[in-house]
Amino acid sequence: MPIHPWFARITFMALVTLLAVVGVAGPDRAAANLNLKFGVHAPPAPIENLDALRTLEESIGHEADILSIYQGWGNGGWAAVQPEWLERASGGGARDVLITWEPWVAGGAFSQPDYHLTTITNGRHDAYIAAWARDLKAHGEMIHLRPMHEMNGHWYPWAGGIPGNTPTRYIAAWRRMHGIFQREGATNVRWVWSPMAYDEEPDRLRFEQFYPGDRYVDVLALDGYNWGTREPGWGGWRSFDRIFRDAYLRLEQVGPQPIWITEVGSATEGGNKARWVRQMFRQASPRRYSRLQAVVWFNIDKERDWRLTSSPGVARTFGTELARMARRQTRQRNQLRRNTRNVDQVLRSRRPSERARSRAPRFRSLFESVRRR
Repeated sequence: MPIHPWFARITFMALVTLLAVVGVAGPDRAAANLNLKFGVHAPPAPIENLDALRTLEESIGHEADILSIYQGWGNGGWAAVQPEWLERASGGGARDVLITWEPWVAGGAFSQPDYHLTTITNGRHDAYIAAWARDLKAHGEMIHLRPMHEMNGHWYPWAGGIPGNTPTRYIAAWRRMHGIFQREGATNVRWVWSPMAYDEEPDRLRFEQFYPGDRYVDVLALDGYNWGTREPGWGGWRSFDRIFRDAYLRLEQVGPQPIWITEVGSATEGGNKARWVRQMFRQASPRRYSRLQAVVWFNIDKERDWRLTSSPGVARTFGTELARMARRQTRQRNQLRRNTRNVDQVLRSRRPSERARSRAPRFRSLFESVRRR
């Protein structure tokens, strides 16, 4: 059957739009990276104030889209939801809030029997979990909650490398927490599942084994670091691509959700950190990381000095690359708007066949969904 000229024109314009955004790509890839968010963990913000965040933002000339917070279940008075932290962190809705929710006494031993997975699956922590659900619901704004991260290692009580923990128990613990939040009506919470970008024991701790399922996860994520030459056991000096590329491809197969980098940082020993940052922005392109929607920098002097202010020129380079990325995204969004207007003009000026008319909403829906990203 011959193709109606009107339908052919619409099809051509749709393809032109997608190719203009990312080259040869499908709809999912076209939608990605049009609004890649920058996040940061910048302690002590937001505990008492946002001074550390403001200082970092001034050094890079860019405001953060996401502020990352860590809270341990066993850390006394700070174990509960802190409404003032959330209000300060969100800035009245100006920023997304990412809470890494850790079942342990922070800074304690790797193995803490009070927080092994069985203590979650047997209901021991149900009241605490339900209280969090109610308090986050009362907060009202969207919260991204990241419980039990880096489960494919051995350095946390919930991790697969701790004796007695298994992928089956991890999944059961996750689903129990998720179910409690659902029963409490905390629908403003988005669940972030976040393994390390490299499996500590690939033969038995592959992160895919710990996946709770599409119904229980809203965002897929990865953590990874360039440890530098002082930590050869952790890979030495490695580029962003070497750290994340293989794990990202695996994660794409796990589920259909958006993907974040929830922790990333670079040491200074072994190479040029400013150049590493520049390469990170070039490598994290829509062509190679089509579903990547956020990158959260771990801005703290901890195992290594991960901060963007750790060596000269790093913060300036980071800000320059962020600005370049923002300009590129603006051009892409503008191109989408222009092509969407062109499609609407064709729809108004032509009298298509019924069959062609029935297909038109699919293209308009595609344009609109991409434009909103």
